[in-house]
Amino acid sequence: MEAYVFCETAVKEKPIVSTQLLEKAIGMDKTSLPTLLTRDEKNQLMSLLYGTFSNHSPLYKLLGWCWDMRSCLRRYLVSFHHDRNIFHTYFAPDKTSIQATLSNVAEIVETK
Repeated sequence: MEAYVFCETAVKEKPIVSTQLLEKAIGMDKTSLPTLLTRDEKNQLMSLLYGTFSNHSPLYKLLGWCWDMRSCLRRYLVSFHHDRNIFHTYFAPDKTSIQATLSNVAEIVETK
């Protein structure tokens, strides 16, 4: 899926400065993505979606544009050390990128 405008105040042209990695990942499917991206690219992608300055969603939004990354990322359930009984849903290229981006991860389970 391509990026789409989600609000009336979006910039006219799609921003390209920080979104080249998103465009590269969207062109792949869930099975080929982990093998075609480098470790650094996988960690950058995860950081864009779930890092400190993100909106903690598989939808990356920038200047009125939105990239839906759910179609090209795998779905994981993640629990944290402070509460092991609650699992949160994350979309990521692989388990290692989750561990590199999030802190205090207790368990990661891939879902289908």
